[in-house]
Parts: sequence; C-alpha cells; structure tokens
Amino acid sequence: MIGNLENENSKQESEIKTLKSEMVKMQSKYKEQAYNKKQHFDQLLKEKEAIELTNANLLEELELARKMNQIISSSDK
Repeated sequence: MIGNLENENSKQESEIKTLKSEMVKMQSKYKEQAYNKKQHFDQLLKEKEAIELTNANLLEELELARKMNQIISSSDK
C-alpha cells in the first residue's frame, strides 16, 4: 500500500516537474514574442513619423509651387 502511494507520488512529482518546465518555456516564448512585437511596433512608429514629416515637407513645397505659379501667371498678364 505505502509502496503504491510512493510510486504514485513519484509519478505526480515527475509530471509536476514536466509541467513546470513547459510553463517556463511558454513564459519565455511569450516574453520573446511580446518583445519582438514591441520592437516591430516601435519600428513602424518611426517609419510613420518619417512619412508624416515627408508629407509635411511635400505639402509645403506644393504650396510654394502654387504661389510661384500664381506669381508667374500674374506677371504674364
């Protein structure tokens, strides 16, 4: 009887050890995925900011070109 309980206890301890190991692996994988997603998000944010700056510069150039075009059109009359 005691031998059976000791054997069952040993099996359960082994299973607990395996489950703990799997849990640690899953936690590590989750943390790595979260880190990678954060890095990707930060990169996309930088790209968005660069695109917004480029767009703002292009709009300024467009406005300047329109003003110059108006000046040229006015002087031709």
